[in-house]
Amino acid sequence: MSFPIYNLQRIKGNRNWSIAAATVMANIICLISLLSSPYLTSAGSSSSYKNVYGKKLQRCSSNNMALSGYTRTGYCVNEQDDSGSHHICIDVSSTNGGNFCTVTGQNDWCSSYMQCDGTYYNGDDDDDGNQCLVQNWCVCQWAFASYIEAAGGCDAIQDVVCESINAEAVRAYIKEKNSASKYADALDCLAQRCGINPSSFDTELNNGWFQNTRNFLFGQSSSSSEGNKAIASFILVVLFVLFVAGILVFTHRKYCSNEKGMIDNKPYSIDGRDNDSTSKAVYNNMLT
Repeated sequence: MSFPIYNLQRIKGNRNWSIAAATVMANIICLISLLSSPYLTSAGSSSSYKNVYGKKLQRCSSNNMALSGYTRTGYCVNEQDDSGSHHICIDVSSTNGGNFCTVTGQNDWCSSYMQCDGTYYNGDDDDDGNQCLVQNWCVCQWAFASYIEAAGGCDAIQDVVCESINAEAVRAYIKEKNSASKYADALDCLAQRCGINPSSFDTELNNGWFQNTRNFLFGQSSSSSEGNKAIASFILVVLFVLFVAGILVFTHRKYCSNEKGMIDNKPYSIDGRDNDSTSKAVYNNMLT
């Protein structure tokens, strides 16, 4: 008995290949989306941040100064548990303007000695037991806004180190400028002190596809919570993966439906005799 079943094997192989391809494609898209998402990437790496000039973020503290930064790397970068977003580098030793600690009502850590920059941070002094004066320090961007307000304006504050100020602070002030005047004042102060144009950051935020999509789905939020942003990012990734997977499944089912129709309408020869029912039975068996 002779029966040409190569077409049936090809359909079954194509079905398995399509399912595997759809699975691999969905996982690749998911991975790429997660890695490219600005809210789900690692926030502790200084190399991934820019300063207010759009250039590589520079160290805030240096040798002979106390080691600064929330992560104690010398850079004004934060991690997900840094609710204060310590992005502003300010010279708390400068005599210009009101003292940051005094004006914000904090204890006088601004005049204290801590572990020196240039040593590995482990919570202890350096090998010689030396400590350095706090000088250039990464302060909370929200406290900085309150500092400007309490000091009496931008002209009444201490010196800031612009090349070491994280651009994330500017973006945060742009998002929050309509929620409180002090954030708008902080944005204007950075523009004045550093000679930057905030509108370039504003355009960047408004034109980003991710930002537009997130705002379309969830609305324009004034919340500064990184957790909410991460959740919104994750939901967008899931929706995108499901959309692509749906297209792949639909295409695969359409292809198999067309192939089945071709076989159902084509009789096969067994020992020289046409047998429609046999061809259909073999087809159904091959697809199970």
